[in-house]
Amino acid sequence: MSHDAPAPGSTMTSRARAYLALTVVGHAAIGSSAIVLADRFTGPAYSVARAIMPIPVWGLLFLIGSAFLLHAAISRSEDRARVGMVVSVVLEAVLATAFACSFAEGGATTPVGTIAFLVLMGKDLLMCGQPLVTPFERLAEEYDHPKGR
Repeated sequence: MSHDAPAPGSTMTSRARAYLALTVVGHAAIGSSAIVLADRFTGPAYSVARAIMPIPVWGLLFLIGSAFLLHAAISRSEDRARVGMVVSVVLEAVLATAFACSFAEGGATTPVGTIAFLVLMGKDLLMCGQPLVTPFERLAEEYDHPKGR
């Protein structure tokens, strides 16, 4: 039996739940920071994001997405995970675009914000398309089912 086998009645593996939990932590940190430290998002790098909506609203949306993902991880609900991942991807895509626009107009001094949110978005899209098939999948399978046994 696989060490990562889903619990009875669920198709969500422990690795999938761990991915969701890590995403929860990241989004909760971003959301909380945007709400608690909203007055510090004053630099020109955030001008486009602020023009789209107030920074605390960004924070609230990240926290809502985080709540969906947390519930999904705890309850092993694939439907909640899908909703949370869609919220995640949309927020990351809009922020990547906002940072790119800010960089293009000279507000952001580097494209790092754009790159970071595009990478997060890409990982989440990959997860939506092919849940947790990692570069180490063969090794994990070999560990779970050693040859010659």
